Amino acid sequence: MLSACTVDQVPLTTAEIINDSCPLVSRCTIPGNNLTNNQSLLNDYNALKKAWLFCAAQVDMIADCQDNQNEKTRTAP
Repeated sequence: MLSACTVDQVPLTTAEIINDSCPLVSRCTIPGNNLTNNQSLLNDYNALKKAWLFCAAQVDMIADCQDNQNEKTRTAP
């Protein structure tokens, strides 16, 4: 009988999986427009502002994640 096949051995513990990656984001898109009057211009402005705010929030989220990863790397033993 092989010594590695004995029943008396303690089972190995499972390794904990740690995800250290930043979240995935989508590309920023700017909506098209169909300007026909002043209200269309205002609607286009609001849609464009919303798109830029959404894009900026994604960039900030990734920048924060990368800063946190860099901080962990600097303080790691």
